Amino acid sequence: MDNPRPDKVAKVDEIAGKLESSGTVLVTEYRGLDVPAQAALRQAVKDAGGEYKIYKNTLTKIAADRAGVDFGDHLTGPTALAFATPNDAGVTDPVSLSKALTEFAKSNDALLIKGGVMDGAAIDAAQIDALSKVPPREEDRKSTRLNSSHSSVSRM
Repeated sequence: MDNPRPDKVAKVDEIAGKLESSGTVLVTEYRGLDVPAQAALRQAVKDAGGEYKIYKNTLTKIAADRAGVDFGDHLTGPTALAFATPNDAGVTDPVSLSKALTEFAKSNDALLIKGGVMDGAAIDAAQIDALSKVPPREEDRKSTRLNSSHSSVSRM
């Protein structure tokens, strides 16, 4: 970009900022999803503590280079990024994000999960599917508390 327009520079800065602050970014292809389905997908991702955004691939590639993120060949065709956004404590939840996407994809064949990046490492669609099957943090904490209370009861 020899003499980029200010709006494109701002968009690259926005994308780079999201890539740097998100521990997990998943890449999807949304070809064939109508507007109501896209709205439902955005809401599902938001409910999972994430954000679903469509950016131009060229701008995303520039931002990814700047942020040191390698999406490999996933940025082809109509792609959108799902970011695991940090909560108030600064923690991201990639499990909930992957669950939201895989559950949506089960009922909407048009959504294709391509891959992504988690903690700086590239992950493919199969790894995202496996991640979606991990119990959520809240369930894991409940079972840990249950197990510890059962063990303390059994000691009595």
